[in-house]
Amino acid sequence: MKAFVTRICLVMVVLSLPVVAAAQSAPSPVVTLIPTKGRGGPRLDRQMKLLEPAIKEQAAVVSYRLYRKTAKKLRIRGRKIASIESVRTIGRELNLTHAIIIEGKAERVRVGKRRKKVYSAMVTVVALDTGENVFTQNYVLKGRKLTANVASQIAQDVLMNMVPPPPPPEPVAEPEPPPPPPAAEPPPVVEEPPPPEPEPIAIAPLPEPKPVFEPPPPPKKSIRAKWRPALHFRLGAIGSFRHGRIRDKTPTEALTYEPSGSLLKPSPMALAQLEFFPLAFGGNGSWYEGLGIDGEGIYTKTVTQIASNPKTEVKSTIVGANGGLVYRLVLWNSKTAADFKLRAGYGIFRFPLAKGSFPGVRYSGIYAGGTFTLPIVESLQIVVSGRYEPKVTLEGRIKNLGSSSKSAYAWHAEGGLRLIFDMIEVGLLGRYDHYFARYKDQSTLDYTSQYLNAAFQDAYTGALLTVGIQL
Repeated sequence: MKAFVTRICLVMVVLSLPVVAAAQSAPSPVVTLIPTKGRGGPRLDRQMKLLEPAIKEQAAVVSYRLYRKTAKKLRIRGRKIASIESVRTIGRELNLTHAIIIEGKAERVRVGKRRKKVYSAMVTVVALDTGENVFTQNYVLKGRKLTANVASQIAQDVLMNMVPPPPPPEPVAEPEPPPPPPAAEPPPVVEEPPPPEPEPIAIAPLPEPKPVFEPPPPPKKSIRAKWRPALHFRLGAIGSFRHGRIRDKTPTEALTYEPSGSLLKPSPMALAQLEFFPLAFGGNGSWYEGLGIDGEGIYTKTVTQIASNPKTEVKSTIVGANGGLVYRLVLWNSKTAADFKLRAGYGIFRFPLAKGSFPGVRYSGIYAGGTFTLPIVESLQIVVSGRYEPKVTLEGRIKNLGSSSKSAYAWHAEGGLRLIFDMIEVGLLGRYDHYFARYKDQSTLDYTSQYLNAAFQDAYTGALLTVGIQL
């Protein structure tokens, strides 16, 4: 009996030797963590401390600081530091086997009737000997932060795909048993009790894998591609030149408006614009989402020289505003499709001059017009707009031009470029405003010659720069 137990122990020791040798010979991977940032995504470089300890349990980790220092030594800078070719080049210098690239991403998804921004981490494991991606997975973050639970799940998945399981042990032939001892008288047979049956081992169930974020399927292009932002709010400045003129059919010299100082110096004006489409919030591009309201306001103060000897100047406050209804129509099914806005409303503009030969004026009237927007790419648009006021009411000292005005009208034109940076938009446009009226009978102006059946025209030429948001 004792000899039989000895043989069994010898066989178990021999069978365990290949397993121990295989475990000792399996190479430990050498990796580095490379945090990157996608468009609008969170920065994860300071949150790698949650992930590195779990990776170090089964792999050697080279710090990201040493990785960047080596990249600088090899003259690899900027976004190229995370490209596959650069990672393999830097990895050869550091004797790396794998690179783990963690990219912070941001994506807008539709939750119910609203669009919500979701932040996630795209994890990619690259085998540097072949340059192939051995693992890629996207993990949802809590806000912009990498939590301990998500870091633990990432480390578990990465190590499972990066560290191969040990190879099965090679079968070892059982050694030949020693020759039997010489025959002897058999001892008396003693019946031994049967061995107890082994108790079943309770195996704990494996935890269910955590759900990995999968973005919802995109809506149908025929509808969603027509969606446009529901709110545009812009602030800016206008640099404008005024060209005012009064004349008639007599030889009398025309009376012109001249601002104080050089004619080449424009008058700066503050500007605010609003476009609001309430039905477009959480919409999908339906036709009724184009119904909205719009408005614009301008304000400035200027100084006008009304006499040169002695030099006399008068200060004026310039105010303008217009607003009304707007309907936006997207012309075809694409995110870069052109759109046309049809506008109608009421506008006012006042340029008072308390003294001087050139009269102050206040304009008011209804208008109709439109704006055509043509995106060249998603981030660059060409904008052209105009409106027409068929009947303008003139008030102020301009009434001294005659007994009544007729054929008074105005038109406005604007055009330029607009840049889009996610929620931010920047516009650079040119603008022209023109007012015209014809009066009857003799004028009664101050400090100047009089005119008969005078024609009055007032024009403003300038450029505007706006910065705003779109939602």
